[in-house]
Amino acid sequence: MDGFKKRLRDSVQLRLSVTLSLAILIVAVLAGIFAFVSAFDEAHEMQDDTLRQVAVLFDRQQVSLPYPASQEVDGDNEESRVIVQYLADGSKAIGNDDPLIPLPFPTTLADGLSTLNVIDEDFRVLVRTTARGERIVVAQETGVRDKEARESAWRSLLPFLILFPVLLLAVGDLVRKLFRLIAALSADIDRRDEQALHPIDEHAPSSCVHPLKAILRLSTELPKRFGTPDRFRG
Repeated sequence: MDGFKKRLRDSVQLRLSVTLSLAILIVAVLAGIFAFVSAFDEAHEMQDDTLRQVAVLFDRQQVSLPYPASQEVDGDNEESRVIVQYLADGSKAIGNDDPLIPLPFPTTLADGLSTLNVIDEDFRVLVRTTARGERIVVAQETGVRDKEARESAWRSLLPFLILFPVLLLAVGDLVRKLFRLIAALSADIDRRDEQALHPIDEHAPSSCVHPLKAILRLSTELPKRFGTPDRFRG
């Protein structure tokens, strides 16, 4: 650790690479959190829209709601289960498990969306009054909704998980190439004779050339200034 700190203190290239990497990491984490929360909320909104669509379909088709004794259906599971019943039938509930409807939803629920606990499980509930004046309940377990929303939110982070290491590699490669060019220009200057003060290669990037040109210009000006006798006369 001490060796890394010393290298970090002495190496401009390493300091620049670490600084850029930390900046990318912070931005990626913040963007990832925002994307996750946004995708999670959007998934919940889409699930609420599904409840509304089921309620509208029921109202439009004027479907009746019998409650058969045997309710086992192929493919029925918690992930796909959406409960539809008359709100008034909540007082007649005989089941204590969500596959057995009607469930004991409070008959005093107002129209609209709400979340409530029924038979020790949380449900997202939509109450709607149909054109015939009947009040229906469309509900889904919140545990299932949250699981699906989390899966959707995690999938939204895949681009960040792919982009982050690629971006780090690209920045690291860019920094190495930049300092390799600076090192090449410095080596070219070191190989020159003391009197060889011709301009640096103009094809090199200006960000690298300008500092070195300034050093060369200073090296030519100093002998002239300090070599003038008048500057040291009283």
